[in-house]
Amino acid sequence: MKHILTIWCLFTVALAAQTYKIIGPQNPKPYESTALEELHEYLAKRVNGDLTVGDRKDITFHVGDTALAAEHGLTSTALPDEKWIIKAFDGDVLLNGGGTRGALYAVYHFLEDCCDIHWWNEFEEYVPPASPLALPALDMEGRPFFMHREIYRTGTGANGPATLARNRLNSNISSGIPLQFGGSIDFGALKPHHTFFTYIPRDQYGKEHPEYFMMDKDGKRVWDNPRTQLCLSNREVQSIVMEKMIAFAKADQAKAKSINYCPPMIYDFSQDDNEEYCHCPECTAFSDAHGRSGLLVHFLTPICERLAAEFPQLFVSTLAYEYTEDAPIGITVPDNLIIRLCNTKSDATRSIHDSRNAFFRKQLQSWGRMAKRLFVWNYAITYTGFTAELPLANEQHFGDLHRILAENHVSGVFWEHEYEYKADMWELKFFLENKLMENPYADAEALTALFMDRYYGPAGPFIQKARETIAAAQRKEKALGLTPKLNNFDFLTDDDISLCLNLFQQAEEAVKDDADRVARVHRAQLGIDLLICYRSRPVPHYGGNDTETGTSAAASVKRIQQSWRQWVQHYDDRQNLTHEVESVIQPFVGAFTPPTELANRSFSYLSAGAYSNFDSRNLQMVDDAEASTGSAMRIRVAGNDMYSLPLKFGAYDRSLQKDLATATIEKPPENRGYHLFHLGKVNVAERTVIWINRAWTIQCEVMQPILCNRVFDVYLTFKFEGPMFNKDQQGENYIYSDAIYLVEQP
Repeated sequence: MKHILTIWCLFTVALAAQTYKIIGPQNPKPYESTALEELHEYLAKRVNGDLTVGDRKDITFHVGDTALAAEHGLTSTALPDEKWIIKAFDGDVLLNGGGTRGALYAVYHFLEDCCDIHWWNEFEEYVPPASPLALPALDMEGRPFFMHREIYRTGTGANGPATLARNRLNSNISSGIPLQFGGSIDFGALKPHHTFFTYIPRDQYGKEHPEYFMMDKDGKRVWDNPRTQLCLSNREVQSIVMEKMIAFAKADQAKAKSINYCPPMIYDFSQDDNEEYCHCPECTAFSDAHGRSGLLVHFLTPICERLAAEFPQLFVSTLAYEYTEDAPIGITVPDNLIIRLCNTKSDATRSIHDSRNAFFRKQLQSWGRMAKRLFVWNYAITYTGFTAELPLANEQHFGDLHRILAENHVSGVFWEHEYEYKADMWELKFFLENKLMENPYADAEALTALFMDRYYGPAGPFIQKARETIAAAQRKEKALGLTPKLNNFDFLTDDDISLCLNLFQQAEEAVKDDADRVARVHRAQLGIDLLICYRSRPVPHYGGNDTETGTSAAASVKRIQQSWRQWVQHYDDRQNLTHEVESVIQPFVGAFTPPTELANRSFSYLSAGAYSNFDSRNLQMVDDAEASTGSAMRIRVAGNDMYSLPLKFGAYDRSLQKDLATATIEKPPENRGYHLFHLGKVNVAERTVIWINRAWTIQCEVMQPILCNRVFDVYLTFKFEGPMFNKDQQGENYIYSDAIYLVEQP
């Protein structure tokens, strides 16, 4: 074993040879070993020839808690957590920082700020061509502004730990960050949000203690419906939550000690994901006096006090969300209570300083005055099915947003940014979110220019002009919230789209000999291409009334088929994602076999590619020759669970918060194959969703303008396979669904 970890790098070039050393501590900690390895790997890629610092050659890099760090009082324990130092002492350069992430951040800042190396995602990076590197005398330091920094994504798994550390993200609710990449600010034992029923499970307490759950407006305690909350004036509920939270903390501390791992810091207790709240007399009286958030904070105060007494280093967190968004009245927020304010009502097409966003500014200022620990939950997506990938130049306002967060005492920022493989300009937005969480006062325009140049090369100026075209057009839109409709994107006129197509054509021409950058140009164009397709045939229609409108979709379909299918091969879940791509474009190119029962009817249909998947472990898009479009959503039935019979499905109006129709399949049909099941007559409104199974893990938005404000006879198709449904079959049990049919009334 080496007593001093020394990595020698020797490069020979035509005129000269340069030798530099990288030295670590005698016994490097896991994150110091990673920092050493990363510096070694990327300097080897970047430097060919002399590496000089302040005109000195023969540089020695000292990474982590080395003797040089101790000599100058710059060890990880002497520096504030996450602060990083890059400092030259003649021919020696120290790279170190505070806590478990400081040394890593020093190395990554050196590679990024001094060597012009950037990491865009798990599979793309930028390293300049290897060449000599002349640096000035180095004396740099910094510390991320926000204590908690996270970007959450789904659809392709969590961001990898190396990508997180390289971009100075320090939390990952999906799977944490291992210690070799600095560890993370973790949530303990439970999921990090919507945890009411993790502490008080409905099936465990409901029958014997309905008083633990909310009272509705009619005076009934609601525990046997997913759309419920807890009764926060109930002291027994408070006692149970307190004891469970303390038990979770003790168990987590012991586990972390046994495996030499950083223990969790935060324990969440927050409302379920709906707009309901308790109407009992006690909750109502307190809420009337102090606000519904006041009731929640009042409930949590004794729990926070108990946690502070036993574990002063830990925090409780809760959401200011839906009915608790407004700050409380006359209530003190405990210092160890993290308020996570959800930015649900802002208009992403406008700056946070715009009059349209006054509501969130007021909330932010109110909570900022009251809460010592205020986190903000931002949304970089939309929730209306296919609109997540449509063009939205909200990155134009990221700088304003992060600065106002900093000015209102926010200490944590969480970006919800799902579906990387299709989300509009995900790579650019991810880059800006990272950089502005680290430094909210950074120049967002300069950062955008840097990204455009390094990521797209000569294509960058054309793509930037396309984004500016979209940004200028969207200023004409009245509002675009979290649940837009297709016609909300009408701010992009045919002329705007033609201009964007021309700019993307020039971008592709500028990098035509660089296959990777051509793929990136097509990736940036995906939103425009999909918008063209959706406008040309918003919903596939059968029965002689299927006309195309707007810009021809032929070229867009061809580009999507080639480029999007190619792009999703980057991800582990490439099989499922490829099926999604095929299903999305199927209505524009694919064959369709209608059910025989509807052969003489006029109807619109939504294929399984339009379904949202909220359980990727048990739900999967698959090829199926028997399906009307060639693919289907396959539901894995693992025994007597929520996917087994009776199978429920229905239509729900999110605006009215009521069921429009429900149906149940008690037993499978005697004949194999797909069968048509009648849901009922549905008056499709702007926020109608069709759901499948008791947990609603399959949902389909039915709110395209061409369908809204019309009554349809709605049918779904299902197929049942496996020994649970057919005694002569073996293997696993599956239920398949391939389409929803909206049949026009005669």
